[in-house]
Amino acid sequence: MNEDIEQVNKLLDSLFVNLNDTTFQFLENPDSDWMSDMENKIKKSFKELNNNLIYKELPKRKDTKYTRIENYEDYEFTHCIAYEMAIRNEEVIKLTNIIEKLNLLNYNILYNFNSSQSYEEKEKYFDKLINSLKELTINIENPFKTILESKNKINNQILENLDEKNILILINTVMEILDNCENDYLLDILNTYNAPNIELLITKYNENDLKNLFKKALILDKYNLIILLLDSVRIKLEKEYYVVNEQKSITPEYIEEYISKDTNYEPNIAVNEHINISLTNPNYIDNYDCTKGYTFYQGVYEDDNSFYINKVTPNFSQPLRMFNTMEISINPSLPLNDILSFVKKIKEDYDKKESFKSFFELIEKDLKFSADKKTTIDKSISYSKKKWADMFYIYDYFQFYFSEDYKINKGDKQREDDETTIAKELSLQLSYYHILKDQTPLDFSNSTDIGNYNSAYDCYETDFKVKIKENMEVSSNKEKIKFYVTDNHIKEDYYPKMKDLIEGNNPEYKKFIGGKNHVKNSIIKEKNNVSVKL
Repeated sequence: MNEDIEQVNKLLDSLFVNLNDTTFQFLENPDSDWMSDMENKIKKSFKELNNNLIYKELPKRKDTKYTRIENYEDYEFTHCIAYEMAIRNEEVIKLTNIIEKLNLLNYNILYNFNSSQSYEEKEKYFDKLINSLKELTINIENPFKTILESKNKINNQILENLDEKNILILINTVMEILDNCENDYLLDILNTYNAPNIELLITKYNENDLKNLFKKALILDKYNLIILLLDSVRIKLEKEYYVVNEQKSITPEYIEEYISKDTNYEPNIAVNEHINISLTNPNYIDNYDCTKGYTFYQGVYEDDNSFYINKVTPNFSQPLRMFNTMEISINPSLPLNDILSFVKKIKEDYDKKESFKSFFELIEKDLKFSADKKTTIDKSISYSKKKWADMFYIYDYFQFYFSEDYKINKGDKQREDDETTIAKELSLQLSYYHILKDQTPLDFSNSTDIGNYNSAYDCYETDFKVKIKENMEVSSNKEKIKFYVTDNHIKEDYYPKMKDLIEGNNPEYKKFIGGKNHVKNSIIKEKNNVSVKL
């Protein structure tokens, strides 16, 4: 950050020097065209400043979001690649922004808008709320009465937290969310995933417009509407994009240094019952560990002759809903080849037999959203982990220059020419990174001839030629550079392929983790068809 500030200060100093020189020019020669000269120097200085700020935001191949892709383990690679694609989907980004704002708002409502409190203060407040609920006596004959009393306790606490100042924060936050969405966008989501509950509020206030409904609603109904929105957006993300509510906006920073990260979001009644028994039954023996790759739960009653639970669940590096998870009973005492051959048979039968249904095939009639019945990706896709990281970098680089904030500004060209320009730029960026092992990103705005993009490109290309003479070949008496990847390959192959996998309302990445009949058994190039050896 200090380097950024230092660079900006240098550019500002340059601006002031230019202004100072122009002033002296006027004093020495009042008849000169000093006004035009000053205008040009100001424009030049601000262009330098703007280019520098854009350069700082430009994706860099050395960034963690690309290098981590190279480090995903084989057993989790396809799952994590699907996650990387999902978080780049435009609709997912939009919905995730909404849900994180709602996460934070809900958290603040429950914690009396004290998100800046220390951990100890938050813990005391939460304990107070829990203890007040524990004081309730469970009515065996009428358990619903106990539930109602619990709800009343929470509602009273919410009303206590929502004073005039906090109500204003609540209203402004929700209205900002609604204002940033198209008409009926969130109402459609509510009607799809929480129709009975939203219908009650619509009927109660006789209002179909979501903004007006929120304005009319009483305080507790405002809160209920927030919870309905939170739940509906969560379900839409999970069902339609396999994305989970990670609650990043309310998760303490560096929490993973103290608590192991559990990325498994699959509902599991058996595990929930096991945890409840282990906390309440002194005659129950439990064993648990959350480690890289998986989490295991073991439990047995004293003097019993079998496990009550002996379950292993995935714990991959990234969270993603896996609707197709299947429980397979395995005896870990058997030889590894026996176990792998058994799993291989099940996988092969799953791909071929119609009797084996995926989750969405099984509930097809009950689907509340359109689903693609075709579950395979048209063409086999298989690359090294390093190449996959390159492809994500390529996609992000293109998206950066085509975004509203950073429209490509390299001359008056058509979009096709823009794509060619970006592809050439990427070809050099990746060649410097991989061939020359130079992790410093190329700054194409950094040229002695500011405003002449070709000047900067030619400079880097010439420098690249000099540094890799030993890798050059002569073709038709002309020098030809061996780039890491050609600009044509980037433009015609990698970028379009990534767009197909990431973009749209029914993106192709979903077939990686929800499909059948995959032609090859791995998207990691070196690992294809390894199962034939079993």
